[in-house]
Amino acid sequence: MTGEGKPDLLFVTLIHQALRVDADRLLAAASALNPGDLQRIASLRLFFDEYHGQLCLHHAHEDDLFFPALQAVVDESREPIAELEAQHEA
Repeated sequence: MTGEGKPDLLFVTLIHQALRVDADRLLAAASALNPGDLQRIASLRLFFDEYHGQLCLHHAHEDDLFFPALQAVVDESREPIAELEAQHEA
C-alpha cells in the first residue's frame, strides 16, 4: 500500500510491461528467421519456452493469489483491479 492507502502496483505494472515488450521482441525475432538459421531457431525456441513458462506462472500467481488478496482489501469498483484485468487482457 502507498502512503495514500492505495495499492502499490508499480512492480506488477513493470512485470506486465516487460512481458508485453518481450512478446513484441519474440515476434520480431521470429519474423526475421530464415529456414537455414538452425542455431537461431533453436535459441529462439529456448527463449520462447522460458517466456511462455514465466507468462503462465505470472498469470496463475495473479489469478490464484494476487487478485483475490487485492479484492479482499480494495473495493471492486476502484481502478486497480480493472487496470490489472485490462493489462492481463492486453
